Order: sequence, then structure tokens, then C-alpha cells
Amino acid sequence: MAVTACGATQIRPDLDTLDVASAAAVGVRSEGCSPSDDIGSGSMIDVDLALTAAHVVAGATDIRVVDASGAEHAADVVVFDPELDIAVLRTAQPIGTPLTVGAPTKSNDRGKIVTFRGNDEQRSLVVSRVTVIRTVDIDTTDIYLDRNVRRAGFEVAAEIEAGDSGAVVVLPGGIAAGMIWAKSTQRNGRAWAVDLPLELGDADHRSTLIDPVAIGDCTN
Repeated sequence: MAVTACGATQIRPDLDTLDVASAAAVGVRSEGCSPSDDIGSGSMIDVDLALTAAHVVAGATDIRVVDASGAEHAADVVVFDPELDIAVLRTAQPIGTPLTVGAPTKSNDRGKIVTFRGNDEQRSLVVSRVTVIRTVDIDTTDIYLDRNVRRAGFEVAAEIEAGDSGAVVVLPGGIAAGMIWAKSTQRNGRAWAVDLPLELGDADHRSTLIDPVAIGDCTN
């Protein structure tokens, strides 16, 4: 994996990282592929757009965004990228407070992720600290294991559990810098994040993300 150079991130130090990460955090419930009632993780990047991992929603017949109060909101998938493992969901009404999609991160950046863990019987928001270890080009496969792909992203030190995919790495100032998509299989306490497409930081582009898109087959 080759180390890549990344630019500096624009931040607003007056914003508390934990507060903005928590205000933007949502759960994602997908039905149609698995009997599990677990909820995936995501974050709002606009008042009605949630970001999560593509494998969380792949093949689902019903998708709902779960807000901090536990209320569920019907959602359509308007971006589905199985190579980057990124999906964007549009809800019918505003939810939470969105993050700002910013420039790629750099080594030694520190931030937070907020994940939904548990199921209908017991679920909670869990806050974890993350430290960027290095920026890398990650050689992996698409979510269906069909083709080799390279994802620009970064390695983080963080306590990640199965089901935390889709959690957004939030830097100081409420900057969404990347999205967690996998635990490291080589080192404990490490995980991989993918850089977010730059166009998601453009409000004009986000306003065009209206029509539902195909979301492929189930991954399990």
C-alpha cells in the first residue's frame, strides 16, 4: 500500500468535535437480506442526506434512517458505489445536524466516530476516539468480492467492532474526513477508512441527488 500525500483540512476550532459528531450520527436499518435486526451506522452530510457504507444497504428492500431518539425515517438510496463501499440515502425530512464534508485527512489527525450498536432490544450511541496513523491507497475488492479495487483512504487507531462500518470519521470543527469500512485483519485496534468523494462537499451537487439508484444484490 502506497502512502499518499493529502492536503490540510479546513477546521473551525469553535465547534466541539463530540457534539457535532453526535448531532450528525444516525443508524441505518436495512431489511430484505438478513434476519438480523442489528442497525448499521451513518452520519448526516446534509439536512436530508445520510452517508453510510454501501454493504450496509446492498440488496435491501426497505431502508430506514434511525435518529438519536430512535424514530425511523424511510429513505431512498441516491448514491451506491460498491467499489468505494459508499452509499448516500435521502430522507423525506431533515434529521439531526449535518457534518461538513472536508478535505482528506493527514497523519496524526485526531477525531471521533459515533456508532449505533445493538438492536431493537438494546441499542445505544457509542463514541470512540480515532487517530489517523497514515494515509494510504488501499488495495482491496469491491463489496461483492468480484473485482480488485484501490481506495484512497487512511488507517486509524480505534476500537472498531463488527457493525461499525459506515461510521464517519469527524475531525475538529465538524469535518467529515472519511468513512470506516473495515477492521484491520493484521493489527488489533486498527481500522480502515475511505476518503469521501469531493463532490459530496458541494451543496449544488448534493441537491441533484434525488432519484433512487439500483443497489445491487445482497452481500451475505
